[in-house]
Amino acid sequence: MKNRSLVIIACIFFSCTFLYSQEKTQSPTSDLSPTAAFWKEAYEKTFFGINGTKTFHIPADLETTVERRIKLMKELGVLWDRSDWWWHIIEPRQGEFDFSTPDNILKYFEERHIQIYPILCYGAAWWKERNAPLNDEEIEQFANYVSKTVERYKGSFKYWSIWNEPNILPFWAPEPNVEQYAKLLKKAYKAAKNADPDCVICAPVVAPVGQWDKKFVGRLLQLGCMDSFDVFDYHYYRNNMPEKEVPDEIADIKAFMRRYGEEKPIWISESGVSALIENKPDSYHRQAALVVRNHLLSFACGVQRFFYFDLQNWNDTPKETWDSKLGLIEAGWTPKPSYHAYRTMVKEVDYKKIIGRCPMPDEELEAVLIYDEKHNDYILAAWLARDDVEKKTIEFVCKTEDIKIVHPYGDVEMRPLENPALPDQLTRTIIIEIDRHPRFIHYVDDGAYLPKAGVRLMPEKIYMNPTETKPLKIHTDSLLGSAQMNLIEIKTPKGFLWDADKGEISCGDEVAPGIYEVSVSAEIIHGKKPQTTKVNLKSVIEILPATILSLRPYLDEGKSLAAATITNQSPWELSGRIRLESLADSGSELIAQLDSGTIKAGETKIIEIPFKKQIIDDMLKPSVWRLRFRQFESKPFHIYLAPFVEKKPIVDGNLEEWINVPRMEINRKEQIVRNPEGWSVEENSGFVKIQFTKDNVFIAADVLDDDPVYNPHPPNMLWKGDMIELYLGLGGPAKRTILNKEVDFQIGIAPTYENNKPIVFLFHADRVLEDAKAAYQKSSNGYTIEASIPLSALGKFEMKPGDIIGLDAAINDLDKDDWAPIGNEPGRAIMWNGSASNWIDPSGWGMAIVK
Repeated sequence: MKNRSLVIIACIFFSCTFLYSQEKTQSPTSDLSPTAAFWKEAYEKTFFGINGTKTFHIPADLETTVERRIKLMKELGVLWDRSDWWWHIIEPRQGEFDFSTPDNILKYFEERHIQIYPILCYGAAWWKERNAPLNDEEIEQFANYVSKTVERYKGSFKYWSIWNEPNILPFWAPEPNVEQYAKLLKKAYKAAKNADPDCVICAPVVAPVGQWDKKFVGRLLQLGCMDSFDVFDYHYYRNNMPEKEVPDEIADIKAFMRRYGEEKPIWISESGVSALIENKPDSYHRQAALVVRNHLLSFACGVQRFFYFDLQNWNDTPKETWDSKLGLIEAGWTPKPSYHAYRTMVKEVDYKKIIGRCPMPDEELEAVLIYDEKHNDYILAAWLARDDVEKKTIEFVCKTEDIKIVHPYGDVEMRPLENPALPDQLTRTIIIEIDRHPRFIHYVDDGAYLPKAGVRLMPEKIYMNPTETKPLKIHTDSLLGSAQMNLIEIKTPKGFLWDADKGEISCGDEVAPGIYEVSVSAEIIHGKKPQTTKVNLKSVIEILPATILSLRPYLDEGKSLAAATITNQSPWELSGRIRLESLADSGSELIAQLDSGTIKAGETKIIEIPFKKQIIDDMLKPSVWRLRFRQFESKPFHIYLAPFVEKKPIVDGNLEEWINVPRMEINRKEQIVRNPEGWSVEENSGFVKIQFTKDNVFIAADVLDDDPVYNPHPPNMLWKGDMIELYLGLGGPAKRTILNKEVDFQIGIAPTYENNKPIVFLFHADRVLEDAKAAYQKSSNGYTIEASIPLSALGKFEMKPGDIIGLDAAINDLDKDDWAPIGNEPGRAIMWNGSASNWIDPSGWGMAIVK
């Protein structure tokens, strides 16, 4: 009865709310008066939420802006609004609580049957110039606010978010600190559960840093936080095709949780697609397609609830950045195509069963199978995993009855059965034109699609160590009933053993770290009139290296230290000597060493190794350092000597006067950070040189490129084409893992932009450096480029001999005929020292000494 009642909820709700934007909106209570239990079940079972009204930002506008946004939410069919529940408003003075603002908001929303998902955040009113706690006493203050707030709203709110994006600035300031957030989360969880044992705590609510922040979350779980949340809540934003990234990412998150405990439900409380896409004249329709595809794939992979970000654009200024164009409606209240596509999706999907992704014969055809119990209706959401407007004619197998097709913006097409079905005829085929927009095809044949969507090898990803055994089972959806299965072929990599009867896979001790795949072919015999369907199943296994080492030298209050981070990914305790070494052609030289102590299984330990600063002061040429621990080595850490000069070089693209300046060599395959497939030295490599005057930084590069000086992108997307990236940490080598925009800078120097002129662009400020100069020259095998950048364009900086800074550089490359598979950017990037996360994490940058 429970599922049937939810179908009734959906029918009642959408009969009241699923209207075109020009029609008057009706309340769901206009035709009946549901009970509190009705709404409670509706809130609990819906898939959809949105970052909608921003009511805590504008509490005085309940009757105007907020009311208008609520009406739009109801037209969309959305019952959940994610909202800040700010500490500094609720406790304006320490020990004095004022709930008048949240009380008014709650009353207003309850009257309109909108459920709030509150975010317990940020800093206290009495903290100055920061919003994050610095010590245990301040964490206790936050926990007290959590306790008082959860207790007051017990019965109104069940789900609570602990903070928002604690892994990045500005949401955790002065600087993100996973150890402090771990302490806060543990205290907040206990405080909330004491106030309301039935509440559900959602964390860690991390922002994406290229992909989901595995580094931050991994450390959080190592610090024992797996038992301090009930729902894994995270954010992602992607403006590219999601068909590969979304399933892989969600499988990875589930596997990551299982490494530290039990898998928990997943919510996505922020995710958006911008309508501001370079060189995409139909970007509004593209946004509509990708919004729906992101949701469908997430639900098919097991995401429990999805809060789109956001309902409304921040502004409609054409030149604004991508994050101002995420809305389903314009700032001026005009619905975008994505608004209508989202509304169609909610009506077609909500309160139904998402069975899963359904493999199709055409590799470009993506499909998700949905079941509507009320009407015994199998619905196939189908689209092309493409980023253009191309179409394909596809044949689908359906029931022998009238077929309904719901098109992207809500148009309904009926395909009547033209001739009566023969007595033994159970199915018929129909031809539909499919493009990048999902279409919802009703009454497809469950015999054709249910076995493909409803049988999976689970889990879809596993993290393992050699000698470990993990669960791996074939999961069959309950809708298949008493279906039988015959295994046809099992393929396991060498060193693995899968016991299908026990549902376990074992890894031998000789298996090397890497990515492996288990594949199974099986026959499913199903249906009242038995039919056989062949399915191909797979699961990915990642064998972890026993130990990961990373090195970060830095200066702290006059001390010279090398931060050695050791992550023990093995099932055993480890200990030994950590050696800090300098590498040379003749071998290695010991700089310093220290005992590691015991490192527990699964533990990450940061050990600070003191070394003599004189070693840096006496350097006469660039150096490469590394860590050694037992049989393990860190990746090399590069130290550059940047000359301090009185005479400024002439910026003309001719590098003859740079001949005596040291090189930053960027020419090894292990330095590639984007698209290593097909890479060659001739296609993307070179060297970079840096020198300083008191007021300027000068950069020169000699690039090998078989299709040089090609960059068709606007300034904020220059990294996708031919370009030199320069990373400057003018505050010194960073121990922190999040970029500080006051002292850390990512600068792009591209050889060509408008009218084939070079350009210098400061990414984090999103502005062209007009006072910078740049020039390039083509060469027989690539190009040379040179630039001067005034330090005053970055802030109040002056350089002098002896200064030590963070430094990195990358060579980015794009050829005119470059192609990339779905979900990837074309082109290549190769980095001197760091990683693909350099743009947000300066801890991987190298170091430079100004000489």
